[in-house]
Amino acid sequence: SSFALSPDGKTIFYVFQNTGGQANSGRLMRFDIDSKRETELKKDEWFISLALSPDGTQLAYLKSDRENTTEAPSVIEVMPAAGGESREVYRDAIWFDGSRYNTLAWTPDQRFLLFVRGIPPNASPSVLWRVPVAGGALENVGVTMSGSIKSPTVHPDGNRMAFGTGEQGANAVWALEHFLPAQTAKR
Repeated sequence: SSFALSPDGKTIFYVFQNTGGQANSGRLMRFDIDSKRETELKKDEWFISLALSPDGTQLAYLKSDRENTTEAPSVIEVMPAAGGESREVYRDAIWFDGSRYNTLAWTPDQRFLLFVRGIPPNASPSVLWRVPVAGGALENVGVTMSGSIKSPTVHPDGNRMAFGTGEQGANAVWALEHFLPAQTAKR
């Protein structure tokens, strides 16, 4: 349901959801193209969207509990791309609208994750948010669309981004310059 290619083009990360049987039976996978070796990084979760950091060392993913759809949160976690322990970056009430699919992106400096979230109760408009990877407050980036925002992609210079939108039969691709709020200096 979601995938990412490593910067060197040698590894594909992807989500495999088993839609039959067990509710939370998704797997987060890594596939080495040269050796054709497949490795399971995480399992038994409902993985929805993923994004690989620009340097290829960290993998972010959005997950929800598919079985407990009324009370379970949606969570964004980050883990080493080679596998290992993950850590929570953001948690909120579960969301079901299309904004949860293909929604994660890293900023080039790897300090922030961008994600899209529709505003409940009708999931409109879609809003682009950023959250510090190291932890901290959620911030509205200032990009809001009446339809869904899909696949945000940030240029390596950090000043430009592109994303797709969809709204009842009308699809578009947008490109923005100087869209991110000013960043504070690293400590």
